[in-house]
Amino acid sequence: MQLFGRIIVSLVAVFCVVAHFGGHDSHASAPAAQETPVTFRGTANGRDTSHSVDLHQGLVVVHARHAGAQNFQLTLALPEPGQDVFRRRDEAISIFNEVGRYDGGSAGRVRKGGSYVLALYASGSYEITIEQPPLAEVAEPGQTEFSGSGHTVTPVLQIPAGTHRISFTHDGQASFGPRGLAQVWLLDMDGNEVGGRLINEFGPFAGTVDLPIILEGPHIFHIDATGNWSIRLE
Repeated sequence: MQLFGRIIVSLVAVFCVVAHFGGHDSHASAPAAQETPVTFRGTANGRDTSHSVDLHQGLVVVHARHAGAQNFQLTLALPEPGQDVFRRRDEAISIFNEVGRYDGGSAGRVRKGGSYVLALYASGSYEITIEQPPLAEVAEPGQTEFSGSGHTVTPVLQIPAGTHRISFTHDGQASFGPRGLAQVWLLDMDGNEVGGRLINEFGPFAGTVDLPIILEGPHIFHIDATGNWSIRLE
């Protein structure tokens, strides 16, 4: 019996050591996503895939500057073995497609978390900052009007539930194709479009759209324009 007892004690001790050092903990937390904002800088003349960023599901906002005179394009792409990240369509987020000098911002929705490659075309020096909520730039309390030029996003603004009128003006040239285009979206902090594409116009424009907001909360306007614009929430 003494021998049997010593065997039982030894087995219990071995089990405890394995459980502590080698066992699988089903409640262990997953690795934390990379903290944002993250800023990347460099110079390129053509393709550049030297940067990557860890993103979780939800809204992603990108601010960028480019000093080159030719193409400046960015797609965030989940790499796949044997596939060119510049040709990825699944789990790829098109951020911007500009020509020449650029100083603005864009936004998109991450549907699948992971380590995304910055599939970048540039023709000079660049600076790219990527962030996810909570976003750093927040509107002043009561601020409901914004203005700017070109492709960018507004600071975060709190929008109460109810129907709101959105007024938008744009002075872009009246030509079809990329020139003269003005588009506006409202995004929540999960990257969802609220009401779809609110504005889709060419050339000079001044108009309004009524939008019902079901859930009160923080939102941003994403504006893709070629001229000066202003937007007001009533």
